[in-house]
Amino acid sequence: LVDILDVKQSDFKREAKKIAETYRDELPSYIESVRKLGDIKFWTMKQKTKIGSGSRWVKNNEIDFADALEKVYHMRIESLSKLQWL
Repeated sequence: LVDILDVKQSDFKREAKKIAETYRDELPSYIESVRKLGDIKFWTMKQKTKIGSGSRWVKNNEIDFADALEKVYHMRIESLSKLQWL
């Protein structure tokens, strides 16, 4: 990506770190704003396959939307930390 955009790698790393830090610092306030909206249902889906009729998606687990956002947020923070962007 650095070569395609003709950008110095150090500049890219610095800007990527800023973006990751903004994500880490700002998203929790958005999640809390969503939580204040009340109970918003969110479902995880799974694929079910029936012999002879193919597959279809069905509801799996019901969770609160803010909880789903928070779970994905923590997973992303962990992966950004492993990549040493945070």
